[in-house]
Amino acid sequence: MRIGQISQGSSIKLKSKRNIENFESNKGFSDFLHQEGKRHSIEYLNKLLNEIDEQGEKLTKTKKLKDLEAYKRAIKKFMEEVINGALALEERFGFDSRGRQKRYKIIKEIDQRLIELTDGIIEKEGKQLNILDQIGEIRGLLVNLYY
Repeated sequence: MRIGQISQGSSIKLKSKRNIENFESNKGFSDFLHQEGKRHSIEYLNKLLNEIDEQGEKLTKTKKLKDLEAYKRAIKKFMEEVINGALALEERFGFDSRGRQKRYKIIKEIDQRLIELTDGIIEKEGKQLNILDQIGEIRGLLVNLYY
């Protein structure tokens, strides 16, 4: 194949230099990626928050341990996403009066609230389990009486 044949038979259309220059002057490629990544991250975090809300509503209605676990998983997923990179493009740290970072303080508070919630649910479940335990003991006594 000859070079002359290729250049005669094919034509390449180029965008005007003006459009390319406008793109470069208005927004660089990295800025574009940054904005798109930020938008995607915020949408995903909002979706995770909605999932947390749904699990929270379900937990308040049922007060079951499996719903508590689902609620905690949803929170863990959200926290992992925030910590590990969903907002890594725009990472901001604040400091408390002792010079510690606020983000970690908030995570500790969330963990503490989850522990309190777990204890509350287990306490309520424990009361139900005590009732079931007592019913089981009575049944056992009746079976012993019969045999």
